[in-house]
Parts: sequence; structure tokens; C-alpha cells
Amino acid sequence: MMKRIAFLTASAASLGLMAGAQQGPARVSWAPSDTGSCTKCSFVGHDLSGWNISRSNYAGADLTGANLYGLAATGAELPDIIAVGADFRRATLDDSDLSGSDLSGAILSQASLVTANLGNASLVSAKMHSILLIGASMPGARLIAVKANNADFSGANLYRADFTAARLSGATFDNAILNFTNFANADLSNAKIRGARLVDVNFTDVAGLETVDFEDTCWIGSTQLPENLNVPQCPFDD
Repeated sequence: MMKRIAFLTASAASLGLMAGAQQGPARVSWAPSDTGSCTKCSFVGHDLSGWNISRSNYAGADLTGANLYGLAATGAELPDIIAVGADFRRATLDDSDLSGSDLSGAILSQASLVTANLGNASLVSAKMHSILLIGASMPGARLIAVKANNADFSGANLYRADFTAARLSGATFDNAILNFTNFANADLSNAKIRGARLVDVNFTDVAGLETVDFEDTCWIGSTQLPENLNVPQCPFDD
């Protein structure tokens, strides 16, 4: 009889522990594997910090105001997402597709978007200090009034990208494609634009232009630079 009572007591205690565990907070990931898909889903204001959606498909998702701090999204399909005001600090989005997305006002400081696709994306007023955009494809991207001090755009395709009134102090544009790029009223203090061809680039009223490192860079077309900078015109047969 005593053995039966002891068994029932132990069983009840075990069930109580299981129930307590089930009642605790559960953290559900976006997808159970790297092949997850949730196109046009809404995660408005959600806390998704530290999650991993690498190689997943979330095209058209609404991430407005979401916390994506430390997100791992290498190779993710994220075209046309809405992430206005979202926090992407220290997120990794290398090789991801963010083309056509709205990242206006987002925080991307210290994020990595190496070789990411940001074609025609909107990053108006985004905070992008020390972001890595090495080799990124950004034709037609709108970067008006971004704060991107010490950002690295080396080798990026910035064809017709618009940096009007952007803060780009200490930013690097080495070997970037700068065709018809607009830097009007931007701050380029101590920036590096080395090994580039400046094709019809707009430097109207740029601050700190005299401090930019233009080593091995040349200009062509309508690009206008102060003569004292000694940036040569590109060879016509180049």
C-alpha cells in the first residue's frame, strides 16, 4: 500500500512539473527550417531578435517597427518587405534579396549586407552607421538623409543611387560603381572613393569634399569637382 501511495505521489509531482513547463512562455520561430516560407505575413512590432531565417522566403512581409536585432538572414528572400522603423542592428543579411523593400527610418547600424540586393529599395532617413554593404547591388536605391558614417560601400553598384543630404563621414566607396549617383548636399568628410570612375556624379554643395581620398579615381561626363582636388578626367578609351 505504501509503495502505491509513493508511486501516485511521484506521478502527480511529475505531471505538475510538465504542466508548469507547458504554461511557460514559448518562443516560436518563423519557420522550422532554413526552407521556411511566410510570404506577405505580418510581424508588425514583433520581437524577432536573434532569430535565424537564413535561406527562407518572406517576400512582402510586413516588419514595421519589428525588433530584428542580431537577425541571421543569409541568403533570405525578402523582396518588397515593409520594414519602416525596424531595428536591424548587428543583423546578418549577406546575399539576401531586399529589392524593392521599404526600410525607411530603419536602424541598420553595424549590420552586414555583403553582396545583398537592394535594387530600388527605400532607405530614406535610415541609420546605417558602420554598415557593411560590400559588393551590394543598389541601383536606384533611395538613401536620402541616411546617417551612414563609416559605412562600407566598397564594390557596390550604386547606379543612380540617391544620397541627397546623407551623412557619410568616413564612409568607403572603393571600386564602387558610381554612375549617375547623387551626393547633393551630403557630408562626405574623410570619405574614401578610391579606384572608381565618377560617371555623371552629382557633388553639388557636398560638405567635406576637400577631405575625400580620391586615389586612383577619375571623372567623366557632367561630374564636377574643384580643380584643387586634382582628380583626373578618365581616358576617353577607358
